[in-house]
Amino acid sequence: MAKRIAVALAIVLIVGVGLFVWMRGDLLRNDETGGMIGQEPQAVTQAAAPGQNQQRQVPAQEGEADGGKGAESIPLEMLDGALESATAQIEVPEGIQSSQIPEDNGLHWFLIAVEQMPKLDDWYDEVRDDYIDNGWRDDARMIEILDRCQASFEAIRKGIEVGNVDFPPAGLDEPLPYLAKWRELTRLMTIQGMMYSSRGDYDAALDQLTAVVDFGSESSRGGFLITHLVGNAMQGIGARQLCKVLQAPGLSAEQCRAVAAHLDALEPKVPRMADAIRAEADSLEVWFQRRSSSPDFYNDFLEIFVPAAGESGKAFAESATPEQCRELYEQMVVATRQAAPLFEAPVYEFDDAAFQALIAGNILSERIMEAYLRMPKAEALSRVVRTGTSLVAAIEAYRHEEGAYPQTLQSLVPSVLPELPSDPFTGQPFRYARQSGAYRLYSAGINMRDDGGTGKGWDTRQDDYILVGGAK
Repeated sequence: MAKRIAVALAIVLIVGVGLFVWMRGDLLRNDETGGMIGQEPQAVTQAAAPGQNQQRQVPAQEGEADGGKGAESIPLEMLDGALESATAQIEVPEGIQSSQIPEDNGLHWFLIAVEQMPKLDDWYDEVRDDYIDNGWRDDARMIEILDRCQASFEAIRKGIEVGNVDFPPAGLDEPLPYLAKWRELTRLMTIQGMMYSSRGDYDAALDQLTAVVDFGSESSRGGFLITHLVGNAMQGIGARQLCKVLQAPGLSAEQCRAVAAHLDALEPKVPRMADAIRAEADSLEVWFQRRSSSPDFYNDFLEIFVPAAGESGKAFAESATPEQCRELYEQMVVATRQAAPLFEAPVYEFDDAAFQALIAGNILSERIMEAYLRMPKAEALSRVVRTGTSLVAAIEAYRHEEGAYPQTLQSLVPSVLPELPSDPFTGQPFRYARQSGAYRLYSAGINMRDDGGTGKGWDTRQDDYILVGGAK
């Protein structure tokens, strides 16, 4: 157990939320009578928003671009390594089980999907990325793996159908194993969708891949920051292949329209980062309520705080009293709750100054919550994936009906789309250019500036985020 927790803590610290995962881990698993922490009531109500966000234009200035190292600003790719380690090294613990969640909560069915997931052999680990990157190839071993996963796929679809997804106040006691397996099931569902497409069964392929996007969205509803990030990554796995299938010559306008309508209807229901941060504050509150009166609180706090806060944490630990520890922690809970409304603004209007004011003067908040500054870009990227894929579907529907790609995106309105989605990184239209028998579609990306659409498709390390790359 200790080894599992140590591995989980080390890898989650990569994305700046290790403190919260650890505190929801072994310390929270059971109360003194053996009851589940998930049965606790919700924490105190949310504090008032700290004032209005300042409006501003696209903030990227000359020299502000990160030199093509976008992954340093978007935590999704950094999280990937943590999930891989969880898959390889950590089994799902005997923590919260599907039987402890009501059947009218989609989480019940998502947990069943994990419980029914078969053990995957080493061969699969070696080839799965090749399938995702390079497409389906008939292989009896992969077909056999997909057949063994059908019960998990059916549970996922049931969870999407039931909806009403809500996590217990303290979440999953060791979340990484669950999240890693959800992400792995997402890959497997995507591979099956690619298999359907290769056989010309486009209805089944589109249905499967839109279900993957739905799963990524629904599995994070009511969850915490790390749950939200994993859900975003899962949506990207399915949407990338969905865009490829939408461009297949054998599709019809009706099939493309159906995908565009599905994604448009999904968008208002997708969980938002602000809600994940509120849930994070709730879990921190629950932990504090349970542990603050314990004789072990002081040692537990320092064990978390010292490695998280670096040299300043070591200096603090040398003279800190339990009362000071409690005060710092309480202040961080309040700051987390008050920060949530700031994340309701689009990324290009995010008020950095207001956020910094919330965490200033508390070395715990400054060290831990600084990672939150990456989250608006992560959420914007997730929205690009969904709304950009919807645009691809609309563009392809137009092509089937008109015999050519539209001259401009505005040509899609109102015949295919009621209105054009905006680029979440700028609030302006997506970048689109029709080419000879093809087109290029991209978002301004993490630096919130149009750099001409250079770079590889679906690569967050580039400043522009390419959805469709155009003519070769």
